[in-house]
Amino acid sequence: MLVFMKAEGIYKEAAERYMKKGEIGRVSYPIEFEGKKYREIVYNRVFLGTIRKGILGVVFITEDGKAVTDGRIIKELAALAYNMEVFFDETYAGSIPRAITPEKEIQKEERDFAQMKRGLEILKNENVKGTDVVESILSKLPGLKRENNRVLKELVDRVKSFENDSVVFNKSIMDEIAIYYRRALLKNFQRVKLIAKGINYYDEIKREAARRKKKFKYRFMGRDVVEGLTKLEYGINYLKRVINVYSKVIDMSEEEYMRFLREMDRENINHKISMVRA
Repeated sequence: MLVFMKAEGIYKEAAERYMKKGEIGRVSYPIEFEGKKYREIVYNRVFLGTIRKGILGVVFITEDGKAVTDGRIIKELAALAYNMEVFFDETYAGSIPRAITPEKEIQKEERDFAQMKRGLEILKNENVKGTDVVESILSKLPGLKRENNRVLKELVDRVKSFENDSVVFNKSIMDEIAIYYRRALLKNFQRVKLIAKGINYYDEIKREAARRKKKFKYRFMGRDVVEGLTKLEYGINYLKRVINVYSKVIDMSEEEYMRFLREMDRENINHKISMVRA
């Protein structure tokens, strides 16, 4: 869904009052606050007919095209507008359906993990540390990913239920969708925390797997052994990349993580407020 559209009529007139050279103004779907409807106008630079992603300015207007100047109302509208964009705009919300992992991919992951476990068995028999921990992680990840899919689908379905021209975004809708959104964030965080349980063992296991697969002894043990060690090495790289992506939050509790996300939201809302043109 596109939250912003071409500004026409009174919205075009309102947009042009605050527009700078080389910009285009787009107007949002309506937002309701305290029983009144408002819209957000965002300004982007245009280059060779292409709209650049970075927003350069913002104006909030009433339904009849008048700019909102009341600081309290602007603050509330900025919060509503930000959440509307996160939940509905393709730039943000478009990533939510893409985060759902197809069942075929999960099944392939299960087959890969089965091969990785074969490599872990070799290392376990030779007393390499952490093999039990990593094996437990691999056993739980597919199930957790399916749980994550279920929660994401619930979020997508709830968002879609509001995607029609007659719906006006307001705090009630925002709060309802936020419940599903938080569930999805927490479920993904649980997956990351599970992967992080092996953080002290991944490097050694990867190193030992790479070292053993080069030796003739292991090559003579069969193709499945070499493939298991190879798959283990590459699989560990994936797990480490996940940890690197979430390195700032990896040691947080769920409560701390949610506070961290709320603080990020506040910063983004304040940034939007700072771009309001007068």
